[in-house]
Amino acid sequence: MTDKQVHPIRLVKYKWPVDKAWQVSIWLRLTSHLMNEIRTKELGKYNLSVMNSAIIIILHNSEQMVRPIDIARQMHRGRRFVTETLNRMQQNGLITRKKHPKKKNQIILSLTQKGEELYREIAKQKSIHKIMANFSNTEIDNSLKFLKKLYTAISQTDRETAKEI
Repeated sequence: MTDKQVHPIRLVKYKWPVDKAWQVSIWLRLTSHLMNEIRTKELGKYNLSVMNSAIIIILHNSEQMVRPIDIARQMHRGRRFVTETLNRMQQNGLITRKKHPKKKNQIILSLTQKGEELYREIAKQKSIHKIMANFSNTEIDNSLKFLKKLYTAISQTDRETAKEI
């Protein structure tokens, strides 16, 4: 990366920090924001948010019973926000809530038929496949390894910082 680079979104000349950790942080934020914008546009035709689609994907692919707290933890969102989102999804006929078969004080989430149908539609997200077509399987595999390792490091730092506060 050169000292002076053209910003990919606004075409503004910008002197990038020399510190590569900051560069990674900036590029991750820019990339995440742009991906969310693209996904928001694509999901709009189903009247879904990125959060709704993530919950649908989690529920469809889960190998175990999923509770609202599991969604909150996995998505790093507050319980209240997740509860409000799940309420809207239930009102829209995408999910159901049932009592846990063994732990009566817990709720288990599942997709309705409408939720499963939407999963099949959002799984076809053309934008993600179009973007990923620019990369080899090796590049994608290496990126996944890096991102998972980065996620673990961030989670660990977050837990350590929470203890210090």
